[in-house]
Amino acid sequence: MLVGREKEIHLLHAIQNDDSSHFVAVYGRRRVGKTFLIREAFGYRFTFQHAGLSEGGMKEQIYAFSSSLKDAGYEVRWTISQRLVQPIICFMRKSRRMREAGMM
Repeated sequence: MLVGREKEIHLLHAIQNDDSSHFVAVYGRRRVGKTFLIREAFGYRFTFQHAGLSEGGMKEQIYAFSSSLKDAGYEVRWTISQRLVQPIICFMRKSRRMREAGMM
């Protein structure tokens, strides 16, 4: 049972019912119920799911993500270009700075 998450559940259900495809990233402090929220909102019905590592650099995170894809039965054949990775790196650095400044 989720308490106080009506806004988030409504948003997730709206995304789920939309005809367009969406990429949803849920992030935040450890142990606040992110995974539980997603699982409850979608009724544990997933084609694929992955939770990031609590430790490790980008290379380890990408390897873990690739492993999750393989475990789910997907064939992984890609090379990641710097052009695609750079926005992710910027986002991760900005998020870390915001956490360190107490803004998150």
